[in-house]
Amino acid sequence: MAEAVVISAAKWIATLLIEEAKFLCGVEGQVHSLKKELKCMQQYLLDMEENQLEEQRDGQRALFTETIRDLAFRAEDVIDTYIFRIASGYNNENAMKKFACCLSNTPHIHQVGDEIEAIEKEIEKAVQRLNRYGAVNIHARGEASSSSNQYRRQHSVMVQSYPHIEDEFVVGLDSDIQNLVGVVTGKQGNHDGAWVVSIVGLGGIGKTTLASKIYNHRDAINHFDCRVWVSISQQWNKRDVLLKILEKTGATRVQESNSMENWSEERWSDEDIILKIYQFLKERRYLVVLDDTWRKEAWDDISHALPHSKGSKIIITSRNQDVPPYVDENCFTHEPRFLTEEEGWKLFSKIALAGRNVDTVAAGNDPRFEEGDITKFEELGREMTEKCGGLPLAIVALAGVLRTKRGVDDWKRFNKKFTSNLMKAKGSSNYLISINEMLSLSYNDLPYYLKPCFLYLGLFPEDSDIQTGMLIRMLIAEGLVIEDDQLQGEEVLEQVAEQFLEELICRCMVQVVRRSYAGKVKACKLHDLVRDFCITKAKEQHFLQIFSCINSRTPSIPAHSRRVSIDGSSLPVQCSHLRTLVRFGQYDASIKNIYLLGSHDITLNLKSVHKDFNLLRVLNLWCINSSDGSLPEQIGNLIHLRYLGLVSTNIRQLPESVGNLRNLLTLEYRGSLGERVPNVLWKMENLRHLYLPDYPIYSQNTVLGKMDPLRHMHSRNTLKLDTLKKLQTLWGLYVEENMTRELKGLSPNLEKLKIGNISNEDQFREVFLSPSIRSGRLCKLCLGWYGFKLSGLVLFRNHCQHLQKLYLRGKINECSPLCFPPNLIVLRLTFSGLMLEDSIEAICQLHCLKALALTTLSYMGTKLVFKTNAFPRLEELCLIELMPLEEWVVEEGAMPRLKKLRIDDCGHLTRFPEALLSTTTLQELDIHDMPITFCEPLKAGETIANLKPGRDFVSIQRRF
Repeated sequence: MAEAVVISAAKWIATLLIEEAKFLCGVEGQVHSLKKELKCMQQYLLDMEENQLEEQRDGQRALFTETIRDLAFRAEDVIDTYIFRIASGYNNENAMKKFACCLSNTPHIHQVGDEIEAIEKEIEKAVQRLNRYGAVNIHARGEASSSSNQYRRQHSVMVQSYPHIEDEFVVGLDSDIQNLVGVVTGKQGNHDGAWVVSIVGLGGIGKTTLASKIYNHRDAINHFDCRVWVSISQQWNKRDVLLKILEKTGATRVQESNSMENWSEERWSDEDIILKIYQFLKERRYLVVLDDTWRKEAWDDISHALPHSKGSKIIITSRNQDVPPYVDENCFTHEPRFLTEEEGWKLFSKIALAGRNVDTVAAGNDPRFEEGDITKFEELGREMTEKCGGLPLAIVALAGVLRTKRGVDDWKRFNKKFTSNLMKAKGSSNYLISINEMLSLSYNDLPYYLKPCFLYLGLFPEDSDIQTGMLIRMLIAEGLVIEDDQLQGEEVLEQVAEQFLEELICRCMVQVVRRSYAGKVKACKLHDLVRDFCITKAKEQHFLQIFSCINSRTPSIPAHSRRVSIDGSSLPVQCSHLRTLVRFGQYDASIKNIYLLGSHDITLNLKSVHKDFNLLRVLNLWCINSSDGSLPEQIGNLIHLRYLGLVSTNIRQLPESVGNLRNLLTLEYRGSLGERVPNVLWKMENLRHLYLPDYPIYSQNTVLGKMDPLRHMHSRNTLKLDTLKKLQTLWGLYVEENMTRELKGLSPNLEKLKIGNISNEDQFREVFLSPSIRSGRLCKLCLGWYGFKLSGLVLFRNHCQHLQKLYLRGKINECSPLCFPPNLIVLRLTFSGLMLEDSIEAICQLHCLKALALTTLSYMGTKLVFKTNAFPRLEELCLIELMPLEEWVVEEGAMPRLKKLRIDDCGHLTRFPEALLSTTTLQELDIHDMPITFCEPLKAGETIANLKPGRDFVSIQRRF
């Protein structure tokens, strides 16, 4: 870990020497000398890591690395603080005041010079101390700056040759799954009276995996009208849990309100939410999974929302055996068993050998292994697997390490240091200690550049799905993505960070939750025991702290903490060393509606942020209220800030001073109504990702109902953006009449672009004249327009050959043929008003398309035909609110790869396509508010569900 800290510090200082040169006048020589000193430390630490000098990994080596880590922290603090002080007085407009300010900086120059000199002397003492105990001469090695780059390439090339591991490796659960599915569906009559099914056992035994298999089993999906999965965890918030249940039940679909104001959850009491959930569920047979439930009080908070209706089931997973009988004294309890020796080996080999053909490995044809007898791998693998005591988590962690080891000798070396007491510790108080020892081996085996990335994941809430895009942007802002000095080809920092995450996934340290159709990881998570280990290790390294405020008491922060995640209503005070401050609340990337991310009953006083945290690089606040509804003007003093996130807050406007944040890389400001963005963003020339508030003109079709498209149109100024040449993401640009110049001047590096409120076709054409469209980098585009019919779709074919995802919101003129980019993977149309079969035929010919959504009057015809050979690669299809549609014909051979089908509120569509009844590829069917006659062919006993009183419409979910 010290290696990453030193390298990060050296690169950070090198960046400051370039970007903040005007503030380092007078001390640049000393700063450059300190950077060189850190580079020497970097070289030596990497040599120790690469050569595995075991004799230096004990007391002296540990003491040395701890000393160097702390000195690297000090170096960052000294230089960052100096720049902050100088910059605070530099922004005066008056030249005489600037001159006077420079004269007054003389004491600061002497002070920082003395501090740098003291750090260099401390480094020299540490080196001398280590050399006395037999270490090689560090300074004789020189900088050799390419070593870290070579190290990364050597350690990442192997991972790139492995297949992705996104599916769970499940072994030994088939019988348990079959039995428990029978219990929850009532097919095992002996337990039909049990309302609650509990899965109780030790951490890492596979409780959540087993519950997930039951929840997603086709029999369970076909049996229940409604399914909800919610994680409770050790720290839970009653209101947030209730809101998640409300959103995931689909109850928001049937709200009578059509306006945001009437919906707003802030106006509801907890009792209101409980009543809405209860009323929705009482008419339905539901399955609710309460994962990772630690305490009885959690059940007390939500129990009144869950009606005890016949046929409904609740699954509880818990390490606490007292919780399930408290919920239901007649509950059915299942305790997962440990894996047998053979099952353990099967699980291990699936990961460590990555499913490769044994004969291929034995013949030396597998590039991951040296030529040799496969039996040697098996002997060593079985020996190590046995030490894991049949615990699935330990076996997966072990296999994740060994799948990166190339030859038998590597396995032998690892086996020598692999000692595990899990077999003896089963059921004892030493059990968790043994698990942590196992996880320590996995952590210690990580390359230096992955360790800080792994520890950073500890900032996110327990059991949460982590949005990887946000994670990557935060890592980059912190300077924790340690890239090659010269990136290969077109490789950018974001791509390097994605590779780091893939390596952690390949090593089974991180779990994949969801991937995009392009194969990128969209969401990930940590196993709760892995997260516990992560936080413990991070605290040891002074890397991060997690603080929960009880009774609004201000948390105390250790002096050297660099990052803090808070869960409460108070900010820590006087934490001048902090680089990251986050408050996620009950953040959950699985919730699509940003207005339902969590409760807003947490109020923070942000007025002192600029004083207490003046060295911040990352400030990311979700689901909070500012005490005065604003961001303080002094936020502009945080000149080191690289990431500013304000999501789902009550902050209605940004102050003009944000324009001073010229080092900002990411600005994410969205999730509340009525936001105002000042025209100062053009000053942030380093900005790479800009997320602006979504406006109703192109976000009407949410689960919250339709909104007035003219509301809040006055609240944003015209934005000048043509100076932001490094911008990769521009999401939420709100077009004004006089923005022609800005549209033409958009960054040529844009990869994601969302523009709304386009009011005429000339503005539309201006978008396509911008370098961002013509550069070939743009892969995701969302456009919204009103007041005219678009007839320029030919522009897409001429300028967007590379585009992969396209979202269009507005009427389309069918006078000329529709021309879509030929390489589209995802297409979503809303309010398009298409009438002609030729238009649909043009969409059907998109041979690369994997996901298609026709929503809210995008098609106005009465008949929809998918001909033979239409959509050869389509995997997901959504037809939503196509009111005029009366007939849907799917010919044989159309959509041969269809896996997911959703049909919602197409009230005049009365027949399900016959060709889809015999399809063998369909895995998920999700139907909402459709006529009974449409679902009639799908009847299988009780599979038709959700018959609503007084209506002839039904909903159904099925898994095949």
